[in-house]
Amino acid sequence: MIDSQTILQWTGCLLGVAGSIALARNDRYSGWGFVAYLASNAAWFAYGYAGDIPALALQHVVFGAVSTFGVWRWLVLPRIKARAGHQLATTVALTTASSDR
Repeated sequence: MIDSQTILQWTGCLLGVAGSIALARNDRYSGWGFVAYLASNAAWFAYGYAGDIPALALQHVVFGAVSTFGVWRWLVLPRIKARAGHQLATTVALTTASSDR
């Protein structure tokens, strides 16, 4: 039977590899690598905490913060900027249309 520690190790490993591959692709889906990293960080933190390995647990708290920043920069912020740009373009179009009358 597979124990929870083994599951945590392999989950952390595979999600970390998936995150690295996603970022290395450097395409429009690369930001999802940080989501994979975040899940990997959670698995490694749980492994370190449950196994009484405080250095590993602390390391993945810090990596989790960096991964959260990556999610913000790659996924959240571009959507906020795109939405703001769309709203600005709509406002400009409406202003231009009303001044043409």
